[in-house]
Amino acid sequence: MAVAAYVYGTIQQPVQMPSYLRGSVTILEWASAFYRLFLVAVALSDHAAAGRGARIHPLRRAGACAVDNQRMARGLGINVDGAFAFTFALGSGLAGLGGALAIEIVGLDPSFAFTYLIYVLIVVSVGGSARSADRCRRRR
Repeated sequence: MAVAAYVYGTIQQPVQMPSYLRGSVTILEWASAFYRLFLVAVALSDHAAAGRGARIHPLRRAGACAVDNQRMARGLGINVDGAFAFTFALGSGLAGLGGALAIEIVGLDPSFAFTYLIYVLIVVSVGGSARSADRCRRRR
């Protein structure tokens, strides 16, 4: 953090949206900004890529298996530390992408984290508990 403050300074940096993402389009009396349509397209492509990757990756269940029983996963030859590192890196990258794309809509200021922290915690809690319940339901 100190390196970023040294390089860029502590003044707020303006974010300029590219000209081709400015403006809006009207379809059947429904108006939407180009940027919001761009966000929908990025979300759909990320979802499709993640789904495709989950279907074709040879260790697609390694993460879930390692979370449930690390000892058994290691016994099966799954690199548990590698699976956790990959999952963390992928999640961090997607969170960074989401944050970078959301700047235009939600804005960015020094108190940004405190403003949206409770919403992020709710999403993580509800999403995590729903995922755990879904995984348990599939086993029965």
